[in-house]
Amino acid sequence: MIKPKVGICTCIMKGYNLGEEDSVGYQEELKKSVINLGFDPVVSEEFISSAEIAKKVAALFKEQKVDVFILNIGT
Repeated sequence: MIKPKVGICTCIMKGYNLGEEDSVGYQEELKKSVINLGFDPVVSEEFISSAEIAKKVAALFKEQKVDVFILNIGT
């Protein structure tokens, strides 16, 4: 059986309620949920906070050939 790959990344919105430390927990929960659903997670360890980082994450997902991705908006 082919396991779909799910890309997971978090976008940090500077100056809002939660900090980066909160978003780490949410991203870990997403990873666990993806695994529990039987999918392979591809996790970007670097949070998106600029266009340059977004390009790196897009390249990672393209390289890993993810089928779908989840963009967690950390506020």
